[in-house]
Amino acid sequence: MTQPTFTAIDRITPKALLVYLVGPWAFVAVGLLMLEEGDDEPGGAFISWLCIAFFGLCGLLGIWALIRRRIVLQVSRTGLAGEEGLWRKWYVPWAQVTSVYSHTQVVKQRIGSTKQHYIVVVTTDPATATSWERRASGNLLDVPPESAFHAAAWSPGVKESITEALVAIADVAPVHVTVEDRHQ
Repeated sequence: MTQPTFTAIDRITPKALLVYLVGPWAFVAVGLLMLEEGDDEPGGAFISWLCIAFFGLCGLLGIWALIRRRIVLQVSRTGLAGEEGLWRKWYVPWAQVTSVYSHTQVVKQRIGSTKQHYIVVVTTDPATATSWERRASGNLLDVPPESAFHAAAWSPGVKESITEALVAIADVAPVHVTVEDRHQ
């Protein structure tokens, strides 16, 4: 991929800081207190060490997630790239892109609801549409069933706006690529 003309990076929000750091290390402290109490219950020490090990690992992964800067979307003259989850990176050359659009999904929760914004890259590469997860999420994102796609999720900490991303894509996209703004 050539030098990117646009990059959106996921930033740390105070809520993420609380979830990634405070939560796991609080449970590590609880595990240490359980060891300190020294109950004579059978398996008590095992449960304490299990709590310390599991939540300690979660805390270390949380630190790693806070330090690394996840690239949500990169736009260049040769194609689009991004990261899904913790480790999966993707790249699609413009020759395989048929359309790019934004999508808003309202997620209902017990208390209120939140909006999740996406940039959806529809491609001609069938290898990207093999899993049941991708087909199921494609239904949620209004992707035609015969199409393959990549989705870049815009969470609250992402630095560039979804509108800026669409403008950057429209600036470098070849003529055969349709770019639509469907988010609300």
